[in-house]
Amino acid sequence: MRRIMKSPALFALLIMLVPAAAEAHTVIPFVSTPVTPPRGWWWLIAAFALASGVIDWHALKGLGVQTWRFILLQVKCVVLLFACLFIIGAPIHFFSGQLLPTPIPFGRAFYHTPTLFDLIPFLSWNALGLILFRVFKKRLYRNVGLAPGPMHTSLIRRAEMLYVGLLIPFLATNALTHGWLGPRIHQACERNLELIGEGLVGYANAHGGNLPQATITADVMPAVEPYLPDFARGAELYICPVEELCRRKPRTYIWNASFAGASLDENAKPPSTGPVMKCPADHGDVPAPKLNLADLFRLRQEASSKPAD
Repeated sequence: MRRIMKSPALFALLIMLVPAAAEAHTVIPFVSTPVTPPRGWWWLIAAFALASGVIDWHALKGLGVQTWRFILLQVKCVVLLFACLFIIGAPIHFFSGQLLPTPIPFGRAFYHTPTLFDLIPFLSWNALGLILFRVFKKRLYRNVGLAPGPMHTSLIRRAEMLYVGLLIPFLATNALTHGWLGPRIHQACERNLELIGEGLVGYANAHGGNLPQATITADVMPAVEPYLPDFARGAELYICPVEELCRRKPRTYIWNASFAGASLDENAKPPSTGPVMKCPADHGDVPAPKLNLADLFRLRQEASSKPAD
């Protein structure tokens, strides 16, 4: 036990043994590790590889290692680490999400009431990453001719601390989006659509009960802007917070063009059975929020029942 506690990699293995539903950021498991960052943060892979290489080069430059060979080994180390996490994560993510009744360890993303156990998936993936990183680093040091000894042990410790230290950017850039932050982001998306719904109702009330003549979201927002609450005007309500966090080029909500110019009369035949507007983002195990025609009827009823200012 004392030896296990001294080794971060072995101690991390204990964390992996705790059963929990784990998380991934998309269908392909862009899990929150220094080698598999959230979407839009791929530059962190380069930062991770560069930091790892600089530390090793500074310690090994006296061994006469050829520069090209050293760079090749460093790149190989990071590529193998990513490949292992991908190979492990992809099938587990697929099977846990589509064939199994409940998530299994390293399974799909989730949004629910946040608990302490939401941190376990993050720790589990990174325990695996830390162990693999240690294994590949050992192979790299052997390949450059570094014999086991104090320097070898010191470099392994540095590699482990580098990995752990680089977790901080991921905690700050969406690493726990599917854990503690997930429910709040999901609620923010629902609130955005609710506010857009209020704007659509306001527009309809001022235009004979009809929705805007718009074919895309970019045409809808200028039309409803004057009817939004003061605090919401000028805000990018048409972009889901999940998209803002996870994508370099966030997608907007999707407007159903079938509702262009449609009447909000409850007795009129709806032009479509689909939602008026929906979110394109992946919200994990819960459906992405939608703004339905029934929601507009509800918002219109609520607006009419409010006392006039």
